[in-house]
Amino acid sequence: MLGNWFGRFCGAAIVLALLLFSTPCSCSRGLEGPGSVTVPRGRFGPDRREERRLLMDSSTAPGLCESIIKAAGYPCEEITVPTSDGFLLGLQHIPHGVVGSSSTHKKLPVFLQHGLTQGGDIWALNPPKESLAYILADEGFDVWIGNLRGGRFSYGHKNLSPTDSRFWDWSVDELADTDLPALVGYVTSATQSQLYYVGHSQGTILALAAMSDDNSAVTNMLKAGVLFAPIAYMQHMRSPLLTLSADLMLDKIVGLFGTREFNLNNEVGSWLVNNDPNMICDNLLLDFSGPSCCINTSRVPYYLQWEPQSTSTKNLQHLAEMMRSGRFEKFDHGLFGNAAHYTRLSPPQYKLADIPRTMSLLMVSGGQDALADPIDVKRLAGELRCRVSSHYLSNYGHSDFVLGTQAQVDVYPQVINYLQTLEH
Repeated sequence: MLGNWFGRFCGAAIVLALLLFSTPCSCSRGLEGPGSVTVPRGRFGPDRREERRLLMDSSTAPGLCESIIKAAGYPCEEITVPTSDGFLLGLQHIPHGVVGSSSTHKKLPVFLQHGLTQGGDIWALNPPKESLAYILADEGFDVWIGNLRGGRFSYGHKNLSPTDSRFWDWSVDELADTDLPALVGYVTSATQSQLYYVGHSQGTILALAAMSDDNSAVTNMLKAGVLFAPIAYMQHMRSPLLTLSADLMLDKIVGLFGTREFNLNNEVGSWLVNNDPNMICDNLLLDFSGPSCCINTSRVPYYLQWEPQSTSTKNLQHLAEMMRSGRFEKFDHGLFGNAAHYTRLSPPQYKLADIPRTMSLLMVSGGQDALADPIDVKRLAGELRCRVSSHYLSNYGHSDFVLGTQAQVDVYPQVINYLQTLEH
């Protein structure tokens, strides 16, 4: 008992240090493509800190189009979308596939929204035949990729610097109420059309939150949605890192130090990497999102060039609150804060049953998903009153839907067939 408690305490100390001392670094070096298997790790030093800083600094680093998509041979347009509270979000547009695409018929636009500590690159990190963004473009869809505030492929804020705590003063609520309507609204305005929404992980949380809000304009902009690893309830989440943080109330402890950036790539993480490279680099995906069936592990160093990305400690606090409460609800500001924000003492819940019955959703889930646990997904599906279809893969983990090499066979054809059915 004492040994177990001590181990958890030490783990808590490490996670707390990760939260409080977030100076960017890198687990791996170089910008080799997804097929590369030899990416030297090297030891942490000033040159690698500077390299990582330049890669993560949206004011100096090349955008997603130049960094990845155009290099894969696809057309891409970089767009900056301002939000009502001053953030400058990155949006990438792939208007069509490569020459010789299998489809010449133009379909409705598809909007791809990444998950927690991810960026829009998650849809294009694998080779073209394995990446959903490219596959959809080659099938004739008009592809748009969204990036949330704080990530490397968004462009900061009109007035605030990332060193300002106000830059990080946001959670799920602001992402669903502000970022998502801005991004989706831009696409619908540019295309004069409704769109298909595809989200992964936190990208599903935002869609469900927005659609369940009667005051949100997002619902009318969507023709249908595809939810990879759908999350609303997190009572049975098994992510080692997130459950440890929530159980030990680390979000509350960190909150005492103020809202700030959360980034797993930091000085403390680098110390751990240099002393035991396998501890972070090889197991980072496992520690955060649980086991995987289908990720090519030789590509992990390449993925770690781009992921994980920054989010807000307040965002993590919001998720931890929902894990502990077992409810799908807005941010808990405390008794007095809730009274000021919501004119009630507890945060209001997002009402999934209020999502319009005319909305069509395809929920794609996995039996080994440590974040979107099958029990929680079943509860989510049971509360929806809209038209829900399901595609379940017993061996899939959380990251397999976006990085797995077999998703091109197990998942993406079913998604395309679903969207094509809705076209008629």
